[in-house]
Amino acid sequence: MNRERWWLALAVALPRLLVFPFAQSLFGDAVVRSELAAHWAAAPYLMTSFAKGPLQFGPLHLMLVGAASWLWPSPEHVGRLVSLVCGVATVWPLHALTRRLFPSLPNAPRAACLAFALWGMHIQFSTTAASEALGVLCVVAAVAALARALGEPDVRALVGAAVLLTLACATRYDAWLLVPLFVVGIAASLPDSRRWTWAVAFGALASLFPVAWMVGNWVDLGDPLYPAHYIDDFHRAWFPKDEAAWPPGRYRLMNLVFWPGTAALTLSPLLAVAGFVGLWSAWRTRRDLRWLVAAIALPTLYFTVRSTLLGNFAPLARFTSKELALLLPFIALGAQVLRPPRAALVAAWALAVAFPLALGAITFRRDGGWADMLRPVSPVSTQPVAVTEVAQQLKAQVLPDDGVVLDADEQGYRDLSVAFLSGLPESRLARARWKDFDRKLGEVKPRWLVRFDRVALGADGARGGVRVRGQEYEELPGTHPPLHLYRAR
Repeated sequence: MNRERWWLALAVALPRLLVFPFAQSLFGDAVVRSELAAHWAAAPYLMTSFAKGPLQFGPLHLMLVGAASWLWPSPEHVGRLVSLVCGVATVWPLHALTRRLFPSLPNAPRAACLAFALWGMHIQFSTTAASEALGVLCVVAAVAALARALGEPDVRALVGAAVLLTLACATRYDAWLLVPLFVVGIAASLPDSRRWTWAVAFGALASLFPVAWMVGNWVDLGDPLYPAHYIDDFHRAWFPKDEAAWPPGRYRLMNLVFWPGTAALTLSPLLAVAGFVGLWSAWRTRRDLRWLVAAIALPTLYFTVRSTLLGNFAPLARFTSKELALLLPFIALGAQVLRPPRAALVAAWALAVAFPLALGAITFRRDGGWADMLRPVSPVSTQPVAVTEVAQQLKAQVLPDDGVVLDADEQGYRDLSVAFLSGLPESRLARARWKDFDRKLGEVKPRWLVRFDRVALGADGARGGVRVRGQEYEELPGTHPPLHLYRAR
């Protein structure tokens, strides 16, 4: 069995290692996370609230990436390496969980892990500096430990599950929903008087981070749920913008099928169908697994209601990560229920290989149209071509004493990516996005200027150049709109 897990780990690692040299941090706020982690690594401290450094992000991922940078001081790549390790490591708890859930299906762990290996969106998670790979690892490991605790029963496994879940809560806020769901699941699954003791003990341990985090935010900001309110306000403002981009009713209809649609697009349609059939069969025939089925279905229902009926949540593909990861163990059960012919099985695995290859080919180093639409679920994440061009020129041409004036992107956050990929230290950047722009402009030698098309920074200068605070710049070739690179005359 251990040998099989190692072979499956190799199968999971192979596509991620192949993609790693070509991938770039983009989605999941990976660039901002990397910069926050670098700031923390320079002067480590205990993050205790939104105001103490992590902003809207879970602090565990930032501190882990920061600590890893002490061993490999590469801000551009260290977060991606952490994700790679977490992504591959997930195969062990996934295998253990599936084997425990379905001991009568010897091929179930193999099917779950092979589907995981080919899961294109998770390949992206494993090769960018976002938090999904760590979050999925913690959630799957917590569920595996809880399944063991309920099956044997095992107090040590129960404690391990609670600790792993509180680590998941310290990584991503959506994991907080699992704490009350698992408490109810424990109480409903155990037949004797231990159920309430176990449920309360699990809830107390799993709530260690959420409670500490709420106390910290209450002390610092006067609101124990400040990060949640901040994120909710962002989504309430974001939702009508996305809705306005589609014909009336179309956006909410798409959100209605967003979670299963993401499963079909990222796991491939036939494997997704097998997983859903297995999930439904487990609910109907396996009372002992209803706690896990509920842990997948209820968060999906919650976010679907918010993104359809309430209109206050704009779903992103990466938000489905933990539910889709927990769907994988049910694929073999679904196949057993469906009893597909051998040709259908071959087609299912062929599609599982073809989908990530096709998505990668459509999105890799391409901009616009289908490339932009499908990039969030592609196995390979790459920055816009214009961003990469400017960042590479800065990395190659900026001298040690040169300063760079960096315009703010009014259409997004591409200026953050330019600064990050250029590898330039913050001391040599004057960023129009930050409040201290005027002060930094006076401190650095502003020899270079990065400018966007639609921008207020800079005035037209002589001979087609621009002028910023009295300094004239001339545009250099080799970049494409909306980004422009200038050098001081």
